[in-house]
Amino acid sequence: MEAGGQIVNVVALISAAGRGTRMGGGAEKQFMLLGGKPLLAHSVEHFQQCDAVRQVIISVAPDRVAYCEREIVAGCGFSKVAAVVAGGAVRQESVYRALQRVSPEAELVVTHDGARPFLFGDVLARIIAAAGECGAAVAAVPE
Repeated sequence: MEAGGQIVNVVALISAAGRGTRMGGGAEKQFMLLGGKPLLAHSVEHFQQCDAVRQVIISVAPDRVAYCEREIVAGCGFSKVAAVVAGGAVRQESVYRALQRVSPEAELVVTHDGARPFLFGDVLARIIAAAGECGAAVAAVPE
């Protein structure tokens, strides 16, 4: 933690192991293109640009690990991605597998759905600050 209580060692876990069956279209939605880039790349970019985030760990379907490392991480130059891990059958298992790779020095862990690329404005910074003050925080949109 930095002087003044600001959290500066955040690890982001991005879950992208789903098959997107409700979406249809034959491809997993996290790999569908938006503006020429996969949705997952847009999601990772927010964490890549956040100063407090030191590392990103992505969980994807086991048969997509090499693709993600090559096309998303290397292809987009995401230097903060520390690992791409094989996710599980359900989101909780995918998050757990990614959590196993988190360094003990991490001050805070944030999780994000890799198929949700629209993390607008300072939402991430506000979540990190709120979690630092309260111990946990969730971003939500009121109904």
